[in-house]
Amino acid sequence: MSKHTTMIDTLTKKMNERLKDYRTNPKDELELLNYIRTFYKYSLKNALLIESQYEGAIGVASYKEHKEKGYHVQKGQTAIRVLAPKLQDMFIDEKR
Repeated sequence: MSKHTTMIDTLTKKMNERLKDYRTNPKDELELLNYIRTFYKYSLKNALLIESQYEGAIGVASYKEHKEKGYHVQKGQTAIRVLAPKLQDMFIDEKR
């Protein structure tokens, strides 16, 4: 198994464990929903991934987005990993 696949599997397991924790306590679930609200474009799964890697993270954006807004990422900071969708163009074959 590649290093990349192993990392994705590890992050996915952490995310699923965190999701189970939130399902057992309604107060925690409400806290999670309020936390997710702080992100402008991340899915539930990615919000859980972010939270499992850096508890209390706010202002999460790509390096490029930080740079465009005039913010500088401090030297030595590590990236927070998220799952990106794999988009494909599809077409209909009229002959089939």
